[in-house]
Amino acid sequence: MPTPTHQVEIPRRWTTFQNATGARLFTLEQANRTLPLVRRIARDVMGLARSVRHLRFHHKFVARGGEELERLFPSELRRLRARLARDEERFSECVNELLNLGVELEAPSLGLVDFPAIVAGEPLCFCWRYDEPEIGWWHHRTGGYVDRRPLAELERSGQPPAIAARRKGSPFSSSFA
Repeated sequence: MPTPTHQVEIPRRWTTFQNATGARLFTLEQANRTLPLVRRIARDVMGLARSVRHLRFHHKFVARGGEELERLFPSELRRLRARLARDEERFSECVNELLNLGVELEAPSLGLVDFPAIVAGEPLCFCWRYDEPEIGWWHHRTGGYVDRRPLAELERSGQPPAIAARRKGSPFSSSFA
């Protein structure tokens, strides 16, 4: 197995702590400090996701042609299959690199990742997309990309808005899952 090209030792002071389930948790500062490495991996993930999708499409097309195409273009088919296997393996390595950092890949084609965190005792994720210069969004742990909210909401109150509403006795407090 080839050595991952993005394998970099993270200084001990940058490592995250773990919650009771063993999942790594990030502070916003830790997540932003990890971004240069995550950005490089996300760039590779995006390219590999495109390549794998393209190669799978061509492989499916050729498979429909059956044995006649296999007979007419044997070397091309071997190259296609070898490249697909290589790109799938490299994609898997990149995903594992992210997981080893404690980062969760949410949408490979967007380079969208989540950094698990706990703010004011509530589980959430700092959310980052490849084209963003730094982490500027968050969502509840059960949410996703469409539920992203600006970090400014956390910075104003120091806690997720749904938590603040629940603590103030808001009638909307039950909407937080």
